[in-house]
Amino acid sequence: MKKKGFTIIELLGVIVILIIIFSLAIVLYSRLNASSDKTYYKTLEDSLLFAGVEYYSNNKNDAPSIYGDEKKVTADYLEDNGYTDGKINDSSGESCKLAKSYVGAYKDSLDKTNYYVCLNCGDYATDSLPCSGVANYSLGVRAKKKNSGNTYKIDGKSWSNENIVLTFETLNDMEQVILEDGKGNTKSCTLHESQNVKRCELEVSESGEYKAYAKNNDVESKIENLKILIDKSAPTFDFSEKGISNTIYIKASSSETFKNAINKVINIEDKESGIKLIEYSFEHDTKKDYYHNVNVALNFDVNKQINLGTSNLKVRVYNNAGTKTEKTIKYIVYHEAIIPKEINYCNDLTYNGLEQKLVKNPGVGYTFLNTTGIYAGNYKVTAKANQYYLFSDLTETKELNCTIKKKALTIRALNQTIVHGTTFNTTDRSKVSISGLVSGDTFASIRLSHSGLNMATKKRTITPSNAVIRRSSVVVTNSYNINYQTGTLVIRPKVSIAISGTREQSGYQNGARVTVTCSGPDNIQSLTISGEGSSSASGGTNKQVSLTLNSKGKKTIKGQCTLISEANNSVTSSYTIYVYTRDASCGCEKYNSKAASPCSCKTRNSCSNCNACGSSTSTTVSGTCTCRSNLATGANKYYSCSKSNSSCSSICSSRGMDWYSGNCNKSTKTTCKSCANSSCSCKTYNTCENAAFGCKTNKQCWHV
Repeated sequence: MKKKGFTIIELLGVIVILIIIFSLAIVLYSRLNASSDKTYYKTLEDSLLFAGVEYYSNNKNDAPSIYGDEKKVTADYLEDNGYTDGKINDSSGESCKLAKSYVGAYKDSLDKTNYYVCLNCGDYATDSLPCSGVANYSLGVRAKKKNSGNTYKIDGKSWSNENIVLTFETLNDMEQVILEDGKGNTKSCTLHESQNVKRCELEVSESGEYKAYAKNNDVESKIENLKILIDKSAPTFDFSEKGISNTIYIKASSSETFKNAINKVINIEDKESGIKLIEYSFEHDTKKDYYHNVNVALNFDVNKQINLGTSNLKVRVYNNAGTKTEKTIKYIVYHEAIIPKEINYCNDLTYNGLEQKLVKNPGVGYTFLNTTGIYAGNYKVTAKANQYYLFSDLTETKELNCTIKKKALTIRALNQTIVHGTTFNTTDRSKVSISGLVSGDTFASIRLSHSGLNMATKKRTITPSNAVIRRSSVVVTNSYNINYQTGTLVIRPKVSIAISGTREQSGYQNGARVTVTCSGPDNIQSLTISGEGSSSASGGTNKQVSLTLNSKGKKTIKGQCTLISEANNSVTSSYTIYVYTRDASCGCEKYNSKAASPCSCKTRNSCSNCNACGSSTSTTVSGTCTCRSNLATGANKYYSCSKSNSSCSSICSSRGMDWYSGNCNKSTKTTCKSCANSSCSCKTYNTCENAAFGCKTNKQCWHV
């Protein structure tokens, strides 16, 4: 029999299983070893704690004596002085580094001494709170600056420029913290526990020596002495030369490009924390100068060569609390420019509608700005000093008041004549003349006024005002000095003529009449009427003439009325009247000759075979012609006629249908039929509900 060995896959599987078993063994061993180490170090802590208790029992002066007092003895001291059983080694047998290991003891409010141990050996460190450095059993104090939050050292040497916030914390059974200043004033805070640590805060705003202690009921803890230094006042100093509002002007000749700036910084002082640092710089407007340190002193001199333009002497003084005072003196080295005057530089200008230059060329050392104007008025031209120049009064700008004078313009009201009672146009630009208007400007509007239009005085003064002149869309009225000149308004008396009468009159046998009336404020010179006959009248302020027209036809009456006081003041009027005669053989009244028989009335609707209606009222003649109305159009009177058959109405009524507008004879048939009859059809906009009802009520029946 042939034997086979393991395949590669089977070998790999065996190897993987062995690796897993080995890893588990290592993990198990590590856990057992760690557990063994922990047990070892716990035993070592107990041994060290026992040694510490023995030490404090033998050394009463080194043990805590009052509430809140806490003492510590290092493990290496205990080892060196025989309180331990030989050397203290770690779990591997190596000697522990015991400088950070100690046994602590503290007093609580019941006057009981409590002990704890903190061991640092090899990789092991006790993890309880007092060993972590977070808090201890005495009244611990931490300090920070209030606003910045930076840590503050309570060492009696460190200064702060803001309030100090003291944080008190403990693991002991303290309940309240008392803070007392050197004047006997006290403030307190209650300790609140958070994450096994008790804390509270108090704020200090003034320098001084403070005492802090804690209480639990009537038992007070050990006093902590705190010296806190606070200086919130800035240091002080001054300059011996401050110029005008801290600006010193140094005039240079036309050939000079630099000058010496000399000054002295004096009275440097800080009464509380003292001066720590002094520095200065001399910055020019074209370059930056870095700060230079000065030895701490009460004063120091400044002597610096500076160029044309502006330079700033900046001085900073710091105190030991970190507060800074900075002051600046500005130096200006300049050439002088002479102040310009209006009388020398402003041009003599009058408005002409164009842009004009307000000033002549400037003098030395400055430039003119805003130098042109268009409209009349006052303009402010700015004279601005050039670089490195100032005017003699140490300013950089000056203003000149230059003027463009107004253009003379004359507007005169033209003489006018109107009839009394006529509306006077107060905005008619054609009723004025204008002279002096600049080319391109337009006369936009005017206001004309007078003293009344009554007839007491027939002449009035026309006064123009409120003219508006435009240049394109811009109102330029204020660019003119307008001279308004008055005109004369002549008021002619009003004369009127009226002709009245009935425009269409029937029956010449009775006489057609027309009345002509003439009226005016003065005596009437004449009233003349022409037409059928003529008549006239004169004298008085109101005249009336009546005429009788005795012949038929179209008549035109003309009248003319003239006043005595105004020979050229007359009015005329005309009036058309129609005089009719009656044609006895036709119902139509006509002013022309009788028409041929049968008569053909001039109507809107043709009515053939229409016998004359007997009167102007609605009358049926011969059963076939019904006169509907008496109408007039143009020069004619006529009757509107329509055929009629009274049987239609009764037939429709008997069939349950309405007679529509008296008009059922749209075809030759006169018999109304119901919709039930196949020969009857209703109009398309009507419907037959059923055979029994026929056509709808109030709708026209269509006949076939």
